[in-house]
Amino acid sequence: MPRKSAVSEYLAKIGRKGGKASGKARMEKLTPEKRSEVARLAATARWKVSKKSHRSAPAEE
Repeated sequence: MPRKSAVSEYLAKIGRKGGKASGKARMEKLTPEKRSEVARLAATARWKVSKKSHRSAPAEE
């Protein structure tokens, strides 16, 4: 089994904290237009209603 590098060991120790920091760094590098596009896509994904969970109202007779 290959030995873990010092960087890999460090990242494993900090866990999610590293992912949060890298996300912030990524956003700082993006243009305002690209950040807006990313945010719009994320909001669309959050608010999307799946066909399974969406039940239409019963038809009125």
